[in-house]
Amino acid sequence: MSRLYPGATVKGARVVRGFAGIAIFAAGVALLAQKPAVQTLRVVGGGMPIRVARMNGILAKYGIEVQTTAMNSSEVMRADLADGKEDIAESGLDNGIAMVANGVADIILVDGSAYADQELVAQPGIKSAAELRGKTLIVDATNTQNALMLKKILLLSGLKEMADYKFVSGYVNRFEEMRKHKEYAAGMLGSTQARVAEREGFVSLGTSAKLIGPLLNGGAFVRREIGNDDPRGTATGEALRRIGPIAAADDLVRVAHRHERNARARLRDAAEEGDRAVERGPGLDRRG
Repeated sequence: MSRLYPGATVKGARVVRGFAGIAIFAAGVALLAQKPAVQTLRVVGGGMPIRVARMNGILAKYGIEVQTTAMNSSEVMRADLADGKEDIAESGLDNGIAMVANGVADIILVDGSAYADQELVAQPGIKSAAELRGKTLIVDATNTQNALMLKKILLLSGLKEMADYKFVSGYVNRFEEMRKHKEYAAGMLGSTQARVAEREGFVSLGTSAKLIGPLLNGGAFVRREIGNDDPRGTATGEALRRIGPIAAADDLVRVAHRHERNARARLRDAAEEGDRAVERGPGLDRRG
């Protein structure tokens, strides 16, 4: 899988430099639409940036609303974006590249916002990736981020691609399926699920960053038609080329920095309180 950098071109998929693609994209709709109507942006996937922007009034400031849809699977998400049922996807960038590579649609990568935090998690008793030889492994799809990372990890462990193991696909919640089906020997899980899995006896065989290196994988992308004959997207496509919409990203950055400062202060206070509790010793602070 290629590492993407701002300004790079991957088979027709242009990467537009930016920090918060959702905010920039959404602000563009409002700026070009002018008044009066509130613009609704249909987003498949989505995450913390949208929630933060909504909670802090950034979306309202730019006269937009965001309608989010959960991503059922990579295949469904790609199809909905290609068919115009969604305006923008915030997901693994590999999905956008796959749409171009497979001739499904020409897309624009609006931003790259996250590095892969996946871990290879196996059923109890499995101690290494090499022990996955001859096993069935679970992925959401056979040609997207998780599967490609898993193939690379297994290749580096001496397993031949799709000869020494097999994939079962079509599942978004891979951990839940691994709980139900012990024959699914391993899968790539996000770091939060990996911690839950470890508490239940599953084994983390390593993070993707440690096993194959850091990989930019998360971001937002849209169909290139937004700048051509798509009536919903013409204004948005033009807005992506203007300086003004960057203000929305600046707003989001300021909010993020404020929350980061507050979080650091709370962590510092908690640590200091913990130190004082240790110094007091057990039982000295009991009440009643």
